[in-house]
Amino acid sequence: MEVRFRKVLRRIQAEFVKSGSLGNIWLAGGFRRRYSMEGNRAGSYDVREDEGKGEQKQYFNVYHPNALTGMDSADVFEVSERMNLFIKKIYYQCGFLSGTAAGERQMEVKNLQAYKRELAACFAEKGISMSAAEVYGKEPDRLLGEKLAYFRLLDTEPRLMGSDIIRGNIRMGDRRVAYRKRQIFEMTRFHGLSLRGYTPPAADMISGLMSDLSAYEGERNRSETLIQSALICYQFLAVMPYEEDNLLWAGILANAFLRERGLFVGYYIPLVRYFLERDAERKASMGGVRQEGRYEIWVEFYLQVLEEAMERTKRFVVAAERLHEKSCLAVSGEKQRDLLVRMIEYMERVPIFDIKDIAGEFDIVYNTAAKMIAIFEKRGLVSEISKRQRYRLYQYDAYVKEIMK
Repeated sequence: MEVRFRKVLRRIQAEFVKSGSLGNIWLAGGFRRRYSMEGNRAGSYDVREDEGKGEQKQYFNVYHPNALTGMDSADVFEVSERMNLFIKKIYYQCGFLSGTAAGERQMEVKNLQAYKRELAACFAEKGISMSAAEVYGKEPDRLLGEKLAYFRLLDTEPRLMGSDIIRGNIRMGDRRVAYRKRQIFEMTRFHGLSLRGYTPPAADMISGLMSDLSAYEGERNRSETLIQSALICYQFLAVMPYEEDNLLWAGILANAFLRERGLFVGYYIPLVRYFLERDAERKASMGGVRQEGRYEIWVEFYLQVLEEAMERTKRFVVAAERLHEKSCLAVSGEKQRDLLVRMIEYMERVPIFDIKDIAGEFDIVYNTAAKMIAIFEKRGLVSEISKRQRYRLYQYDAYVKEIMK
């Protein structure tokens, strides 16, 4: 059994070497050969002997991220036609979303729903499942609620928020989230196994690396803003300065940086959600930088994901606005039309609710709230999702579907 397991591990290692996706996998036993990749800037395999065990293990040494301060992207890679195409598309999306935000109603509401959707995806990646009611209900889950508070700063103080993330000064309620104090690893799923795919720098190096990143973030006129944003995001994810949620903080940092540089589109751009959807591509493109120094692989991937995230944000905003008009039209013939329209606006803020939520929000009796919800059900706008006799939960169907797309 042990021999068979060792063969499986060796086959996995061979696949990693063949594909160039070198990580921190190791094999115990008599592996004495050294593996290296020609031109590999990330490191090479080495054989060490475990202290006190007399057992040899093979490790992959990872070089630390290069300093970015003073780096001009033109000195490292050439901006391709494909990159320029994505940059043009992104600026087009910026113009469209900025114009939409100027005349659109309840912009902040739609903004917040996109952020909640991203938070839910981040928690799911960590194995923390949340029900739709815990994400989109009146009382969100406590863990999600802590991070919602930080989102509010995007509109008011993006520069301060970005600075807090880079400097290890994140505030979560009454506690402070500082740089990690121990070594962590980025795990990679491979043939059903969870392997150490990448080892970031040791904890004692984080302060220096993040100081360099802070200096680079403050530089101007060295690179195109979107490319500088891509490099900041790469460096942050390569350092992995926090014990958890590094992807989420990288996404918020990217939003804050773009807003501070004048690319304010009016909406939160859910970069991380699409990073997670294309996780294998993200890791491979980051590996291209570590292993071959090819920043252009990462930059092109980043621009592509940013353009996709903005395009999907645009679709959601347009669809949600049309849905609002359609829903208002559906209840236009009702006697309580004004109240029903106000309730539609409330359901856009809280798309999953119960009768007590409605009664309390509009200061009406329970039976009246139940009758209003019955009208929405009759019009096909709302459905009951709890399947129980008491404390029933309802959702604004079409709106939730748009959020989840």
